[in-house]
Amino acid sequence: MASIWTYYLPIGPTAFILSVLIMILVSAVTVGGKVINTASLNPAYTLRNE
Repeated sequence: MASIWTYYLPIGPTAFILSVLIMILVSAVTVGGKVINTASLNPAYTLRNE
């Protein structure tokens, strides 16, 4: 059986930085969409249903 280290590729800090940036982008888009959706609601409708 061949060694698994034959196919080993070192992972640099670029992969971690890129993954963190993608996570921040996805969370910002998600939270931003929720904020815009909530801000566009009619306050009278929200208060009437409470």
